[in-house]
Amino acid sequence: MNNRNLLLLLLSTSLSGLLLSACDDSSTVVSSTTANTSSSSGGSSSGSSIAISTTTGFTSGTGSSDSSSTTTSTTTANRAPEISGTPPSRIEENSSYSFTPAASDPDGDPLTFSVSGLPAWARFDAVTGTISGSPHAGDLGHHSGIRVHVSDGTHQVSLPAFEITVDQAAVIATGNRLFVDNQISSSSCNDYAPESRSCGGGSDTAYNTFDGATAVAQAGDTVYVREGRFKEQLKVRNSGTEGNFVTFRNYQSETVTITGATLAPAIDLTDREYVVIQGFNVDKVGRWLYFLEAHNNIVRDNHFSQAYDSAGSKAGIFFFHASHNRFINNTLEDNEDDALSLVDSERNLVEGNSIINAFHSLWDIRCGNYNVLRNNYFYNERQKDGEVYDCDGQVKTYKYNATKHNLIEGNEFDYTANSGNKSPFSGIQYGGQDGIIRHNRFHDTTGPALRLALYGTEANHVTGNRVYQNVMHNSDFAGVWIQPKHSVSDNIFKNNILGGSSFVNNDNRWSWWNNELKGEPVQLYLSRDSGYLFDTNAFAHANPDQPYLITYGNGFRESGIDPQRSVAWWNSNEPGKFRNNMVAQPAFVDEGGRDFHLKAGSPMIDAGTFLTQTASAGSGTTLPVKDAAYFYDGFGIPGEQGDEIQLEGNSATAIVVAVDYANNTLTLDRSLSWSSGQGVSLKYNGNAPDIGAFESEG
Repeated sequence: MNNRNLLLLLLSTSLSGLLLSACDDSSTVVSSTTANTSSSSGGSSSGSSIAISTTTGFTSGTGSSDSSSTTTSTTTANRAPEISGTPPSRIEENSSYSFTPAASDPDGDPLTFSVSGLPAWARFDAVTGTISGSPHAGDLGHHSGIRVHVSDGTHQVSLPAFEITVDQAAVIATGNRLFVDNQISSSSCNDYAPESRSCGGGSDTAYNTFDGATAVAQAGDTVYVREGRFKEQLKVRNSGTEGNFVTFRNYQSETVTITGATLAPAIDLTDREYVVIQGFNVDKVGRWLYFLEAHNNIVRDNHFSQAYDSAGSKAGIFFFHASHNRFINNTLEDNEDDALSLVDSERNLVEGNSIINAFHSLWDIRCGNYNVLRNNYFYNERQKDGEVYDCDGQVKTYKYNATKHNLIEGNEFDYTANSGNKSPFSGIQYGGQDGIIRHNRFHDTTGPALRLALYGTEANHVTGNRVYQNVMHNSDFAGVWIQPKHSVSDNIFKNNILGGSSFVNNDNRWSWWNNELKGEPVQLYLSRDSGYLFDTNAFAHANPDQPYLITYGNGFRESGIDPQRSVAWWNSNEPGKFRNNMVAQPAFVDEGGRDFHLKAGSPMIDAGTFLTQTASAGSGTTLPVKDAAYFYDGFGIPGEQGDEIQLEGNSATAIVVAVDYANNTLTLDRSLSWSSGQGVSLKYNGNAPDIGAFESEG
């Protein structure tokens, strides 16, 4: 055909083949016949083989003709199946758990499911992939490392590893059942019928306001609120007792909305204990909920939106002198101040929440100790994600060097806003002491993922922190920024991945930022030369000699060392601050989709260092270690379990039931034997811990 353009294409198909015919402007005729030779016997096909026979005919203007034919064969590869789904992360004992993933195969191959890490209380269906079961009192705590896999016989793909936390049941069914229904005409009645939502014909007690129900609800009672909009405060009058909570919740799956701009707060737990708040929508109010001098309460499965009050230090969700509370599986959206604050409060759990958009920070911990933030999602288009610092007058509280032993783990820090000519907005602006920051994923923050912040009087002490096994990816500043001045010491970074960041001078007041750092791959920005150790971290880049991955500049943002050095230079020349750090591409499962699990064969697998070592040889349940600051024992929070640890070269594991930070000992739930100097880490697969936020299956 000599590259002549085709003018006409006719296509006919059948179940057994494909016929294509075309002619060009010189009447050359081309016909192709394909035969699909794939077969199916009920299993997965390894690909479809297609034979193509092509005949080319040419007819000249004088009537002469010529033709030729060729036959080719191609094979299409089998495509991998797909799997998705978000498993519920918490359940109360004696409740039913169920999760079924969505799975499909682009080739239509039959699929089979499998699971790893299944808890003993759960069942698994290999046909549907469903995990189900009902945990009991002996199953309390975290069940981690669960993965659901699907296979078409050729390829296997998996959901990201997840955990299920089994909580102690909060509600005892022996109490009274009460109702709040704002559709009934009287203030209360004792013959309420839930089916008709009316008084008369029933045997339940109902009230038409929150106030009526809160006046009478006692320990063990459950108050069911019927669907409707309530323009009144839910102020709980009476406390429950341990094991006999007072519960306020929506009835079945009905939608209950509390609204009104003057409600500040809409729900008040001041001076109350053992109360459950569950299943409410709180929308367009002054402030959402107060935990003032409140203890042992559970707030779960609520949706809080649009809190308007920006005055003072009390946030949308406000903890003050509060302890042992659990705030789980809630959604918080759009607050004119901080969305959630823990001030001078300790041993509270904030888990499984989604917190989106606040005028200042999404959350903060101020002069509070032993709090846990776990498995939350953070996204802020207005400013920063989180803050940790001391109290310098907040709620008339002045406490310094007083924000210790807080655990921040397993969270996703998705976005922070552009600060303009201000200090860049961070994933965490951190000014605390003796904290643990681990297994978090920071990505797409405009400012640094983690900023060790030193300023004023509320952030003067950044000491004794352990930052390990995080991913800090694609910042417009750096993965970590360590600032100058004040008291900074003993901050250790291990097994983190820092990569994908490129410096953007959003704050253009500083000539060094504008003229030199702009566009450079800054992953670690140092404004001081002491107070930290970076041990066995990975800097993600293709060039092992790339400068600026670690950038050093003076505290006034005016200049830096010239030239900037490679990671290898820092390892060799500053061994007291840099040790065994590497430059390598981590091979994430889906970097573009922000799935930071590691692919098989990743250089991060088994490349991590152990967190600490044993201090002496021995056996038993009291393990002496060189540094206990890496570990968590549950902090005495109801339903919490300590870390599962593993010794180097030993598959046996144990649960940490107590940590003595002063004397560097771990009390375990079972006896182990160890040698002196043996590595100690959280449970791992393979020969050593991985670098990054997720441990591979090994």
